[in-house]
Amino acid sequence: MTTIEELAARLELKELVDRFAIESDENNLEAYREMFTADCQVKIYFNHQLGMDLNSIDELIEAFEGFGTPKDSFHFSGLQVVDFQDDTHASGQWYLLASLVDEVEGKELLTTNRVRCEDSYVKDAGQWRIAKREQNFVFSDTKELA
Repeated sequence: MTTIEELAARLELKELVDRFAIESDENNLEAYREMFTADCQVKIYFNHQLGMDLNSIDELIEAFEGFGTPKDSFHFSGLQVVDFQDDTHASGQWYLLASLVDEVEGKELLTTNRVRCEDSYVKDAGQWRIAKREQNFVFSDTKELA
C-alpha cells in the first residue's frame, strides 16, 4: 500500500466510524448493512462482562432495535487508531461518547455512555466494512435533566 493509498484508507475508515455515530443518532439501523459485513461478529460488554454476542448483521440490527428509540441522542466518535495488516485488512480502536435522553415517568433522563470499540475491518468490492467489533461500555451514568 502506498502512502497515498494508506492515507485514503485511513480517511475511509474514519468516515466509517463517524457514519456509524451519525446513523445511530438518526436511529437508522438499516444503514448498518452498508457498514458491517453480513456475517459480522459483534461482542458488547457492559462493565467488563459480555452482555451480547451477535453473529450477523441481522442479529445486530435486531439487538439494537431492542434498545428502543431514545427521545434524543448524541453520538460522538473520536480518537481512532488504525493498523493495516495488508491492503484489504485492518484493525482499529476508537472511542464513542453516546448521550441518550429518555422520558421515564414524565422525567427526562440523560444517560451518558463512554464506549471503547475495537474493530477488525475488511475491504470488499472497494468498500471498507466492519467484520468484527468488541464494543466495551466502560462506564455510564444517568441523571435527570433540569
